[in-house]
Amino acid sequence: MAILGVIATFTIPKIMAGQQNSQFNSVAKEDIAAITAAYQQAQLAGVVSSSFRFSDLTPYLNYVSIDTSSTIDNLPTAIWITCSASNPCIKMHNGSIFYTSPAISFGGTASNNSVFAFLDPDGKLTSNTTNGPGKSMELHIFYNGRPGSRGTLFTTAVSSDMSRPPNSRYDPDWFSW
Repeated sequence: MAILGVIATFTIPKIMAGQQNSQFNSVAKEDIAAITAAYQQAQLAGVVSSSFRFSDLTPYLNYVSIDTSSTIDNLPTAIWITCSASNPCIKMHNGSIFYTSPAISFGGTASNNSVFAFLDPDGKLTSNTTNGPGKSMELHIFYNGRPGSRGTLFTTAVSSDMSRPPNSRYDPDWFSW
């Protein structure tokens, strides 16, 4: 019995963490599909230009609310992000939250120009450290409509604020394409 107790002590937490990671990955993929569809609708409406921002997708998204007061997990390597009136968050039906910056636009129309947001899969501050469960991912939408994460960028992403080279350390452990 003691041996079974020791085995259970090490096995059960791994199973629980695996289930949570799988849930976070599913939430992210659902949100990526919603964002990609919203971007296609914006393209069809003719509103996409070099000055288009991630927050301009809001009219094309099915979301719960605009959040200006939550604190959520930031990317791996950082601790938290606070939603505010100047940098609002978009709360989705699955409980996730997108943190956006209205100041950042495509800044051009090349295929590597992107807008991005930080996606927190559980929509809350889970970890007061720079790593741990529920960390956000940096989700990019490129001018040509292709989604990407910071760790899986094919080329350096460029937006109106700066260039972002691919860097896998900014993708949380739970995320995979």
